Amino acid sequence: RNGDCVLLSDKGCSVYSVRPQQCSDYPFWPEIMKSPFAWLREAQRCPGIDVGEVHPEQKIADLLKSQQE
Repeated sequence: RNGDCVLLSDKGCSVYSVRPQQCSDYPFWPEIMKSPFAWLREAQRCPGIDVGEVHPEQKIADLLKSQQE
């Protein structure tokens, strides 16, 4: 109802090892990557954004391109 993922529990993703492709791509979705403001807005909702490994710019660009195909 509030837009949160139904697979997300208090302990994180309940199906992480078999999560759907769109979940694997998150947060590198076009609507989130379109502007710094969109990224920061999403970061307020997701505590995992800007935490963990840094992804190479080319990897992100390739991922975004594959989502448009």
